[in-house]
Amino acid sequence: MKKKFSKNTTIAIVMVFLSIIILTAIVYILFFLPINNFQKNTYLGQVDLSYLSIEEAEEKINNQIDKFKEQGIIFNYNQKEIKIPSKVVAFDSELSYEVFSINNQASLENVINNQSKNIFYKLFPQLKNQEIQIHKAQFRLHQERFVQTLNKHFADFSVDAKNAYFKFNDEEELIIVPEVVGINLKEDKNLDKAKKHLANLNLDKTDLAVENIYPQITASDLENKRDIALEVLEENNFILVFSEDEFPISNEELIQWLMINGEEVTLNKERVEDYLQYNIAPEINRLAKMPQFTIEDEKVKDWEPGSSGRKLLLEENAQNIVDNLLQEDEAISLEVEEIFYEEAEGLVSEIREIIGTGHSNFAGSPYNRVHNIKLGADTYDGIIINPGEEFSTLKHLGPVNASTGYLPELIIKEGETIPEYGGGLCQISTTLFRTALQAGLPITARQEHSYRVSYYEPAGTDASIYNPWPDFKFVNDTDYHILIQSRIEGSDIYFDFWSTDDGRIVKLTDPAIYNITPPPPTKYIESEDLEPGEEKCTERAINGASTHFDYVVTYPDGESVEERFNSHYVPWQEVCLIGEEIDDEDEDKDEDKNKEEETEL
Repeated sequence: MKKKFSKNTTIAIVMVFLSIIILTAIVYILFFLPINNFQKNTYLGQVDLSYLSIEEAEEKINNQIDKFKEQGIIFNYNQKEIKIPSKVVAFDSELSYEVFSINNQASLENVINNQSKNIFYKLFPQLKNQEIQIHKAQFRLHQERFVQTLNKHFADFSVDAKNAYFKFNDEEELIIVPEVVGINLKEDKNLDKAKKHLANLNLDKTDLAVENIYPQITASDLENKRDIALEVLEENNFILVFSEDEFPISNEELIQWLMINGEEVTLNKERVEDYLQYNIAPEINRLAKMPQFTIEDEKVKDWEPGSSGRKLLLEENAQNIVDNLLQEDEAISLEVEEIFYEEAEGLVSEIREIIGTGHSNFAGSPYNRVHNIKLGADTYDGIIINPGEEFSTLKHLGPVNASTGYLPELIIKEGETIPEYGGGLCQISTTLFRTALQAGLPITARQEHSYRVSYYEPAGTDASIYNPWPDFKFVNDTDYHILIQSRIEGSDIYFDFWSTDDGRIVKLTDPAIYNITPPPPTKYIESEDLEPGEEKCTERAINGASTHFDYVVTYPDGESVEERFNSHYVPWQEVCLIGEEIDDEDEDKDEDKNKEEETEL
């Protein structure tokens, strides 16, 4: 016997089916139905996307981002503009770096994914919607590079605060040199401004955030203090002493140190320290001589022990002078730091074998780059790293400029070529990185380049350095001293770490390279530095990519430490400078002008 459904049951079943269909339709509309047009009052930062299709919005966003990258972030200061570019381009890609980037696709997707879930606005975007939806562009800002670049541009405007002070003029009259109000950047506020401009794709200029640093002593504070100052000078018989050497302090110098607050007479520590650095330290400091090795058949054959050096302690002596110079008549002894090296026998017994060798190739490098590599390699040859010591590449490198023998490479700034020092030195840090890895040492600071550099393939095994940041550092966590030896064979550079093998085992995987991103088309910039029609281009374009490799160190006690080194490289765009073509009319005008000048002569 067939069971019949009641009328109410049938209606209930139909209603359930209808509810399921409606719910499914709503879910589809909300989460799966493609957006054909954006709703009214939809913005990506300052870019109005109202009613635009996805294709139209993408084109508009791309155009705004292209303008932003081309223009950079512009700060106003003292009726002048300071432009922070999206990237600094050099003919040598290792000197190039990215300051900021904006992800076009991620920015568009951020707008799509955050559209209002209101079903009616989704189906009918032209319906009135009073609420403005402002979405943020997706960007990456390298904060250290930004601050570094901004400080470099601001260097011409930066002023150190200086206290007013006494001095003698040419007529030996005591005069007052007025105070100077200092001007410094507000780094945090300028970073916030940059982030807001990037998030909103804001092409407007913004005022640079600076702060005044006021000195402690003004000229008005010293106006009625001449008698006190003269009284101090009359009693001046101060002498600084080191060993058998004496350094009397003249009235001309002492008067510039004086700081007088009320009836209290003190000294300006910074001025004292400057005096010690530039007048006394050159007479006292002595460079230490590094121990020298001769290695044959992978053994230390000859040893020439190093000699100790000494260094004047600037801050400690300046403070001692400030504390005591005006309180006692006797001479003040200067303190120095003695720099010792351990006895030869102790070190020779540890320098037994190579525990790690790193290699890179610089074939095809221009003359200046090769010169810098060889000079840099010599700098590190013979350095000894003590057990437990953190090695800093920048610390041992020292100043990089013409005075230390380095040669410049060219960077491109607003269509001009400007010399920049440092080309080739990342060959040093990269090779040291590879050596430290082979030796199984802990890496404490390492930054990849912004772009893939042909000299440092495979990608992901490079280490960038640039004073004051980034640095490459590692720690000698062995119980033995490590000797660094450098060697260059043709276009190959090697670093060998000599020490005692403690039995650790190192495993390195080959770099995995993925997210290959093709470079943009070649960019052409007109330049006044080149002859008309002349062309000068950077290195060839290189794909961007992401990479990683794994580094596993197993110690003799069986403990293992594993680290993954991740790297990301943006695409390297070839940039060509083109000499400006001279317009025929302009050329005719120049010729006419020259004829007029000849006629006048």
